[in-house]
Amino acid sequence: PVTFAELATFKGQLQSAGLNPYPIVLDLNLPPDLFTFRNSGIEMRLNYRYTAPNSDDGSKMTINVNNEIIQSQPLLPNKKDSSLLARLPFTQSLFDPDSQFAIPALKLGELNKLKFEFHYSNPIAGGTAEQCVSYQPVPNNVAIDESSTIDFSGYRHYMAMPNLHAFSQSAFPFSRMA
Repeated sequence: PVTFAELATFKGQLQSAGLNPYPIVLDLNLPPDLFTFRNSGIEMRLNYRYTAPNSDDGSKMTINVNNEIIQSQPLLPNKKDSSLLARLPFTQSLFDPDSQFAIPALKLGELNKLKFEFHYSNPIAGGTAEQCVSYQPVPNNVAIDESSTIDFSGYRHYMAMPNLHAFSQSAFPFSRMA
């Protein structure tokens, strides 16, 4: 398993803050010869922290792979951190009908973006002239724990050679941890 700390390229990449925090994006480079046929999927252990919303207002975290939404998790008002154990299958619940996530088989390539977006429902000031309402918005802080992991171990490597595509697109075998 690879920790998210190993995938991060700069300090503070796994954190964000603001009324609408910027997405947390990780580059996920896979070897071009990863053989995923007839496998149950990728195991991801995700630990994350967030500023709890005031009420159950529809605030959520979404997980995207290559700008394709995979899953959305609610941000609950009575919690500040959460854990999620997920199996990310390559095809739509073909091998694991109880799966929470599904990555369409052709959406993963050598160079991938794993994105976590935190969406908060921020209150809007309102009222009438007789009832003046004001408030100070509080910035939201979100973080993905560095100990979160994604596990590609156990997959076989298979590729018919010679294949120049493997060298030109993904820098294989010269990429980090090829």
